[in-house]
Amino acid sequence: MGVSGYSGEGAKPSPKNNIENLINNLIPYSLTDHIHEKEISSQLGKEVTFIPHVDVWFQVIYHSINIPLKDPYITRYTEFVPGTIRRRASGQSRRSGKRVVVNVTIDDLLKGAATQALQNMNLALDYAEFEGVPLKAASSGVT
Repeated sequence: MGVSGYSGEGAKPSPKNNIENLINNLIPYSLTDHIHEKEISSQLGKEVTFIPHVDVWFQVIYHSINIPLKDPYITRYTEFVPGTIRRRASGQSRRSGKRVVVNVTIDDLLKGAATQALQNMNLALDYAEFEGVPLKAASSGVT
């Protein structure tokens, strides 16, 4: 399941990104055939289910991902700092080691498609990966 702030739901006003509709609500905006569902399935070579939802907050995307495993899982964490391109990932496996649930949170306004495109372009052209990428929001006060 993915939950996005309404900034990630698209620029055109609609009932799915109307703040009044979102108060005390969590709205699925694509129950089947979301473009990311197709992309993920293609990359993994197996069908996955992805059902994105939108919530009342403005930015940040949160995902809970259920993954079947062949090998035991080791829990890893990275830090998420609001107002930066950093993210938080954590996970927990079943005692059997056959499945893991991973939770990932990103600030989609700083670590969105444009930032990813710039990072990819930098790597393709042999520049430093974060050249020209703002590592934090100027007004966030986060260091």
